[in-house]
Amino acid sequence: MKFSAVVTLQYDTVFSPFSVQEWKKGLDWMQESGLDGAGERVGRPVPERRAR
Repeated sequence: MKFSAVVTLQYDTVFSPFSVQEWKKGLDWMQESGLDGAGERVGRPVPERRAR
């Protein structure tokens, strides 16, 4: 794989060039860019650890 991109669907991340609100724009961009691979990021934030 030469070029790929990730679009996040639930929480903003530094790995996605588009914000959560722009996910449809991101999918359009991926399709138009001729990427070798594409990923959609759906996840939940890691809960904060309690101090011991």
